[in-house]
Amino acid sequence: MRRIKCPNCGTYNENVDYCTNCNTLINFKKRREIEFKKSEQKRAHNEQQDDEKSFQWIEKYKNHKFLLVRIVAYAIYSIWAAVMAIGTFIAWLFTMIAA
Repeated sequence: MRRIKCPNCGTYNENVDYCTNCNTLINFKKRREIEFKKSEQKRAHNEQQDDEKSFQWIEKYKNHKFLLVRIVAYAIYSIWAAVMAIGTFIAWLFTMIAA
C-alpha cells in the first residue's frame, strides 16, 4: 500500500495517482514522464528552429533585387560549398587510410 502526501494541499492519499482533494498529480513516475515528454518536445522544436536559421540568410540574398548582392551571395555560397567538399574529401581520405 502506498501512502503519498500531496505537495499542493498536504492531504495523504493511498494507492492513487491524483490527489483526492485537489486533483493534483502525485505519482512521481507519471510526473517525470510528462516532464520528459515536454523537454523532448522543446528540444525538437529548438532543433527545428536552428535548422531553419542555418542558411536562411543566403537564400534571402540569392533572390535579392540588386545584381551585386546576388553575385556576392552566390560567391559566398560557392566558397562555402567548396570548403565543405574539400573537408568531406579529407575526412573520407583519413577514413580510407585508417581502414
